[in-house]
This record gives sequence, C-alpha cells and structure tokens, in this order.
Amino acid sequence: MKIQRMISMEFLGTAILAVAIVGSGHMAINLQADSGMVLLINALATAMGLALVIKIGMKVSGSHFNPAVTLIMLLLKKITPQLSLFYITAQIVGAIAGVGFANLLFDQKALDQSSIERSGSNLFFSEVFATAILLWIILRFPKRDDLIAVYVPLLDFWCHIVHLKHIICQSGDNNWSHLY
Repeated sequence: MKIQRMISMEFLGTAILAVAIVGSGHMAINLQADSGMVLLINALATAMGLALVIKIGMKVSGSHFNPAVTLIMLLLKKITPQLSLFYITAQIVGAIAGVGFANLLFDQKALDQSSIERSGSNLFFSEVFATAILLWIILRFPKRDDLIAVYVPLLDFWCHIVHLKHIICQSGDNNWSHLY
C-alpha cells in the first residue's frame, strides 16, 4: 500500500506541475501580449506549484517529479530499480495527463503539437544546466526537505528570469522598469 501511495504521489505531483506550467502559460498569453510579462507570470506560477508539490510529496515519495532525479536516486541506491521504473512511468504519464488537462481547461485540444518551435543548442544546454543545479541542490541538502522546498522553486524562477532577460535583450529593450 505504501508503494502505491508513493507512485500515486509521483503521478499527481508531476501532473500538478504540468498543469501549473502549461496552464499558467495559457493564462498569461490570454492576459498579456508582452512576452516578458508572460514569462514572468509563468515563472511565478511554476515556482509556486513546485513549492507546493515538493512540500506535499516529500514525506510520501521524496518528491522526485523528474526522471533525472529518480535516476540519480537509483544510482545512489536510495530506491530500487523496480520502484524507479514505476516512478518514471508515473512521471511520464502524469506529465501527459497534466498537459492534457491544462489544455482542456483553456479550450485547447487535449494533446496537440505545439506551434512554437523549440530547438537549438542554447535550449539543450540551458536544460542540462538547470537539471545539474537541481540535482546539486537535492544532493547538497539530503536531509533538509525544508530547504529543497525553497531552493528548487527559486532555481526554477531564476532560470525563467535569465530567459526573460535574454528575450528583453534580444528585443533591444533593455529597460527592465516595465516589469515592476
């Protein structure tokens, strides 16, 4: 029964994160045309969603919600190979379910290919960098759930803001005052 609760938490936590990320993106686009503000709204909602699910799930499943975290925990022998397989499956299915639900909430097709092109080595390297920092935070504070629940959302928010600064600088608008 405990393993079922752990796997369910990984599914639900990942689904909630996907709803927060995709749903806040839809909402921000509906509210605001400024790409900087859209990203800021998305960053805040994602960080708050992360803080919530990490805090709720930490004692139940360890709040992995990411296959990279699960694989590191497997390599460190913190979880069994069988449980890691269940976790990763729950995370993938949870992410798909969360995205589908968020899309339906905003009158979109449940699952559809994005019209926004996301390619390039810069995106790949930024994901690798963010994942490396995520893993470092988790490994740095193994017995401090309270710090992980604070630092991981801050990391996510910071990564969004770095991307936001990149968008503003590319647009030639170096005036950050309109963001405050």
